[in-house]
Amino acid sequence: MMIADRPAVRRHSPIWWAACAAGVFVVIGAIWITVIRYFGRPEGGPEGIVAALAVAAPFYGAGLIALLGLKGNRPGYCLAAAVALFSIASVSIATTPLTIAALVLLVYALRSVEPRGRTIIADAPLAGPLVVGLFLLTMHKDPAEWHTATGTGSSGDVITTVEALCSFALVGAAVTVAWLGLRRDRRGSSRRSRQLVQSRMTLPD
Repeated sequence: MMIADRPAVRRHSPIWWAACAAGVFVVIGAIWITVIRYFGRPEGGPEGIVAALAVAAPFYGAGLIALLGLKGNRPGYCLAAAVALFSIASVSIATTPLTIAALVLLVYALRSVEPRGRTIIADAPLAGPLVVGLFLLTMHKDPAEWHTATGTGSSGDVITTVEALCSFALVGAAVTVAWLGLRRDRRGSSRRSRQLVQSRMTLPD
C-alpha cells in the first residue's frame, strides 16, 4: 500500500510490543544483576565490577539479541534469547522473573513467520554462547581468602579475570553474529530491490 508515493507505515502487532517490552525488561534486569552483584560482594572480597559485569553479561546478550531480532524482523533471535533465558535464569531466585520475559519472547517467536522461508530454529544456536558464558563462571571452583581491618573472609567460588574475559568473549561473539546476520539481510533485501527496479525498467512498453 502506497500513500502519496511513499510506503505505508508498518504497524506492529500487540505481541511485538509485548516482546519489545520483554527485551527491555531483560536489559534492565541485567543492570539490576550487575548492581546487586557489585554492592552485595563481601567486604574485602576479590571480586569487583568486572566480576559483576561478567555475571550479568549473558543477560545483557539475551536482551540485545532479542531487541535486534525485533528490529530486524528475525523472530529466530527472540527464540534464541528465550532458550538462553530459560537456562540461565534458573541460577538464582533473583533472576527467575526473567523467565516471564523468556516466555513472552518464545510466544512471539512461535507466532511469527521468518521472511523468505527461514525457520526460526536456524537462529537458536545463538543461545549456546550465552548459556556457556554464564555456567563457565560457576563450573570451576576458585578458593580465595582475604583480610580486612575488621576480620577475614574466604570463598570457594570466586570469578577470576580469565573467567570473566571468557564470558565477555562468548557473549560478544553471539551479539556480533546476530548483528552481522541483520546486516547481511539488509544487503540481500537491498540487492533484490535493485534487481526488481532494473527488471521493471527493462520491461517493454
